[in-house]
Amino acid sequence: MEGIDEREEILKQVLTPAAYDYLNFIKNARPQIYGIIRNDIYTHYKNGNIRGEIGVEKIKHIVNMVIKEVKKRRINTFARVVT
Repeated sequence: MEGIDEREEILKQVLTPAAYDYLNFIKNARPQIYGIIRNDIYTHYKNGNIRGEIGVEKIKHIVNMVIKEVKKRRINTFARVVT
């Protein structure tokens, strides 16, 4: 439970308030996508790869990239099953 709280605190630190609100919207609409992004931000933060705040435009871009990657994986997985 502590790990989840720590990740939430890190999100609050590195995201602007608008970006944090947007990510919470994603949390409700697409929990899997939210989880991937939360874990990635946490990892990058712990590795010292995040400098400054992440704004709403950047978080939207990240969300779109993750959605495309998830869809790509599903298509590739489906193609392997079908063929």
